[in-house]
Amino acid sequence: MSELEDKTRGERLKRCRCAAGLSKTKLGELIGVSAQHVYSIETGKRRLTDDLAIKAAKSLNVPAEFLLGSEPLYSVIDERLNAATIALENALYFLRSTKQFIADMRGAE
Repeated sequence: MSELEDKTRGERLKRCRCAAGLSKTKLGELIGVSAQHVYSIETGKRRLTDDLAIKAAKSLNVPAEFLLGSEPLYSVIDERLNAATIALENALYFLRSTKQFIADMRGAE
């Protein structure tokens, strides 16, 4: 693996860690390494191994393939947007149903 690939993987890890609101220390705890180790990966000084990528992906709720560089960022974003859209549609359905239920209950009084 090239130094450029190591740096790209590290940058992706950092981007996901920051988006998740996790410190290097907290991510390190979750994946079983030190904060210094996380820093070294993020700066490309150490390699993000497949094993650590899988652990980090689970902790950050992203596909390991994205961290490893084989899945483009837009596919991760698209997946998240689809999930958010479904959640919002379900919430809207619930609110409309609740509103109708309340209206029906008031009409039955």
